[in-house]
Amino acid sequence: GRDPSGNQFEDYIDTHNVGSNGGSFFTKREIKVGSTLKLTGPKGFVCLVRAVWVKEDSKTARNLIGFQLLEPRQDWVLQSQGRDTPLPGPAIKTN
Repeated sequence: GRDPSGNQFEDYIDTHNVGSNGGSFFTKREIKVGSTLKLTGPKGFVCLVRAVWVKEDSKTARNLIGFQLLEPRQDWVLQSQGRDTPLPGPAIKTN
């Protein structure tokens, strides 16, 4: 992605609250609503997303970024798991 000054960056993140059209992630980067990011992940996953909301957490000096997929993806699928089974947290990088 690019920060508000236009500088390109790459960061490793874990996605949270993932649904069929997007999710969220924490980062120390400053990302503006409307920014386009490229998410890449294990097994060659690549997708463009748009930041749709930002919540600042002053206690941890991190931002929670809500994102939306810019294109429908058949491979952006969650498998339901039992309550006692934690969701896997693969790192996905933004760049």
